[in-house]
Amino acid sequence: MTKFDTLLLSGKNIFNIDDLSALWEQTKRAQTVWSIKQYVKSGKVQRLRRGLYAIDNSKLDPYILANKALAPSYITGLTVLQKFGLSFQSTNTIHSAAQKTKIIKINNVEFIYHGIKSGAFFNDFGLEKSGSAFMASKERAIADMIYLYGSKYDFERMDGVDWDSLKEISKIYAAKSVENRVLELERKYA
Repeated sequence: MTKFDTLLLSGKNIFNIDDLSALWEQTKRAQTVWSIKQYVKSGKVQRLRRGLYAIDNSKLDPYILANKALAPSYITGLTVLQKFGLSFQSTNTIHSAAQKTKIIKINNVEFIYHGIKSGAFFNDFGLEKSGSAFMASKERAIADMIYLYGSKYDFERMDGVDWDSLKEISKIYAAKSVENRVLELERKYA
């Protein structure tokens, strides 16, 4: 069985170098890089950006792509608020949380990574696996927005928010301003 057969059998479409090394059981990064370059040259695999590849460029899941383009990261902010109908702002952008702020463009989609301090970022309270992508719950996304924007962001709707969960999540940022803003929103919307 070839390495490409192993890729196909994995059932995944998007891979970074670490994924490929693990899948091909290669301990030397240079071997993995050389192998994937050969598949890119042959046209069997498409290079999306440095260190990120896809078997079929037309079937890219934007959430998985966001997680893989900058790892570790998770989908949050406006993207999650839109998914749950809490924001009507239309955008062709995927918002994620990461350890550092960064903007990446792949296939005309903009991926914005918002830097969140390590203590909160690595706390998995309110994070879920949606398919193969890591995503914030609506309460975690709200808390992330408050952490990032404070009172500058005006929430359009707060339907179906679990206020107890949101109050617990607000504590992971170790910032009284986040906790106070949650209490203020609860008084306004609950």
